[in-house]
Amino acid sequence: MNGGPVVMLTLRSMSGGKLNFDGEGFSTPSGAVMTVIEHVRGNTVHVNGWMHVHAKPPGEASWTSLAQLRDRAASNELRA
Repeated sequence: MNGGPVVMLTLRSMSGGKLNFDGEGFSTPSGAVMTVIEHVRGNTVHVNGWMHVHAKPPGEASWTSLAQLRDRAASNELRA
């Protein structure tokens, strides 16, 4: 994805622990981001969604990769 267009999306829906995009539920961030890229670009790519998907937790000023948030959650740094 280096040098390619950036796609910014706002997650508005989770159901049963799954990310929802265009009516389809994904149990992994990689599956969701690969589908978004295929939907936007029209080609299939393989990416690590944990690294390429960023979120901004409530009350925080900056966006953070899901990998960093996962690590923070594992070490109990995230507020409930």
